[in-house]
Amino acid sequence: MPASSNAQLNAWADNRARVIADKITALRYALDAYLTDYAASGIAALITADGASNTMGAQDSRIPITGTQITNQRAALLQVQTAISTTLVSGVGATVAAVNDAIQVNGSPK
Repeated sequence: MPASSNAQLNAWADNRARVIADKITALRYALDAYLTDYAASGIAALITADGASNTMGAQDSRIPITGTQITNQRAALLQVQTAISTTLVSGVGATVAAVNDAIQVNGSPK
């Protein structure tokens, strides 16, 4: 393929398209790690045992959160993970992950 000589397109490719591809790929890795750790740590069982409405996590001076909020977050993140890694982009025939892996550095987080 011939290289583009359009400065605006080249700048967009390097400064916007690659940057968002890097962020999407990093998000995918973070989601996978979070969901794996959630399962491996038995967080669902701990929340049930402790009480889903109990507050937790205020040790860093932020507002405490509840077990229900963590459970809901996991459910939402599962949907995001599916949207990125499994669902085909309409009219493209590839996943968001596949599209962005081809743009950024071979699918590695940056």
